[in-house]
Amino acid sequence: MIKGWSKLMILVVPGLLLLALLACARAAPTATPTRAPAAAPTATPTRVVTPTPAVRVPTGTLNLGLIGFGSDIWLVSHSSGEEKQAMWAVMADRLLDYDLATGSKLVNDTGLAESWRLDVTGGSPTVTFKLRKGIPFHKGYGELTSEDLKFTLETIVVPDAVNPYANSLRGIVGDKVQYVETPDPYTVVIKPTKPVAGMEAVFGPRGALYAVISKKAWDAAGGREGFRNNPVGTGSFEFVEEARNQRLTFKAQKTHWRQVPGFETLIIQNVPEEATRIAMIRSGQLDIAAMSARFKNEVAAASGTRVVTTPFGGEVFVIFGGQFLPSRETYGAKPPYNSPWVGLDEKAKLVRKAMNLSMDREVIISKILFGEGRKVGVPHLFDVPGAPWYNANWKPYPYDPAQAKKDLAQAGYPNGFPIKASLLSLPYGPSTADIMEAVAGSWEKELGLKVERQLFEYRPVWRQKLADRSHSGWAYAFTQPQYQEPYLYMQCCFQSKGVVVHWEFEWVDQKFAEIEKAFDPDLRFKLTREVGDWLYDNYISMPMASLNALWAVGPRIAQGWGPTPGITTVNRLEYLPPPTR
Repeated sequence: MIKGWSKLMILVVPGLLLLALLACARAAPTATPTRAPAAAPTATPTRVVTPTPAVRVPTGTLNLGLIGFGSDIWLVSHSSGEEKQAMWAVMADRLLDYDLATGSKLVNDTGLAESWRLDVTGGSPTVTFKLRKGIPFHKGYGELTSEDLKFTLETIVVPDAVNPYANSLRGIVGDKVQYVETPDPYTVVIKPTKPVAGMEAVFGPRGALYAVISKKAWDAAGGREGFRNNPVGTGSFEFVEEARNQRLTFKAQKTHWRQVPGFETLIIQNVPEEATRIAMIRSGQLDIAAMSARFKNEVAAASGTRVVTTPFGGEVFVIFGGQFLPSRETYGAKPPYNSPWVGLDEKAKLVRKAMNLSMDREVIISKILFGEGRKVGVPHLFDVPGAPWYNANWKPYPYDPAQAKKDLAQAGYPNGFPIKASLLSLPYGPSTADIMEAVAGSWEKELGLKVERQLFEYRPVWRQKLADRSHSGWAYAFTQPQYQEPYLYMQCCFQSKGVVVHWEFEWVDQKFAEIEKAFDPDLRFKLTREVGDWLYDNYISMPMASLNALWAVGPRIAQGWGPTPGITTVNRLEYLPPPTR
């Protein structure tokens, strides 16, 4: 029985970022490029930024259609979702950024820091950032300085922050930024008392620092409540207004240190229904729209429209809820949940194994994702062939329903058991709910499970369940964009100190503590591999697939444009040339 709002389609769908699970119709080639993220360097040389050609003059309006905006709170401390982070990328520059070609390594070309250095010599590692000079904030709020960076960090480590990396950042800069020094207007030095390996990544776009904001603008707005509705950044586009849950409007900067946009106005519209987004692309009402793979052939065949692919856009997996520390009241093996899959005993492991073996991932990828995915053996961003932590023995679990039935019977559940399935609506994963529906159907068919389905939007309800650790008794599919290293993702969502948590284990906490102290990359990669082996051997989650992200674009979007690899949300809009029509 399906409960909840009725707009979400759950038929045979595949999706943009969701990769995984159904069995449907049309077969297609499976070609998904993969990449191996580079190890985070301990230092990067300063690079010379090529100035934007002075001849570019922004013209026209760029219309973008997305599935949702997330919250309407414009605070870095409370911008917890990929969709809100994407909005910050429009109007703010990052301190550190990933290279545009691969999206796998931190560089200085496009970040506010012209150089940065992690010094791990001696007993007190430090991180030093040198800011670019002469970068103005929007709306006349003066030049970016080291005090603005320190202030931004201060706003993120507040007690009520929901930024997924707020807790990690507190450990680095202090809960009152007491470990941050500003020796001059363009230098920030951080001297944590408890440094962690790879801590520079926390300051990147996949960490806590989506933007550096203006302290003057904050004060002029009367503080947090005023700034949250009128954000000020340094990006290529300036925030103009928000019509709540309908559209966001931005205007181009006529001069910019990094890139002057080609379009004068950017309007981002909230269009939840995918069929509506595609129709608006075909009619010219939208220029770019998020799309799932099931519309790929239609968009590619239509006159004037095409599909833009972002390689290695993320990963989809299924979480078995309630796998928390046994000391928690919501631990799934306790009453009233009594979830058969929770625990590290042999019976619970057999249940998780059976649930994994009952799903035919190959059919899903070839006939639902239209080739826009690759099976993975270990979930949560570990399975990156060629990466220094990768283990070639992480073979995808086979589809073996007969063995799955035997394992479930051996665990004591020959007739199955009840389970609730959350069908999530994710703005950066249009088909996540359909993937969970496919998994639920397979569990019913192959294992005899009694699945109760319910539709949820990720915000506000389901995300709060992750924060409260209150999703015992549930299973759910989730689509996650890439991180430079898997342990950076674990910081946020797979440890007992995490802000939003999918699962937590004491063994993983202990291993994570070792990884944080591993300033030697080889040791860090070895420990990361051990965690991947443990996930694989214990069937902790259901690995599904890595995926490409897809975008439907209209005729005004120049050939050659595409978002940065490894990022599921739209980006690089400022690099689009002026419209040709």
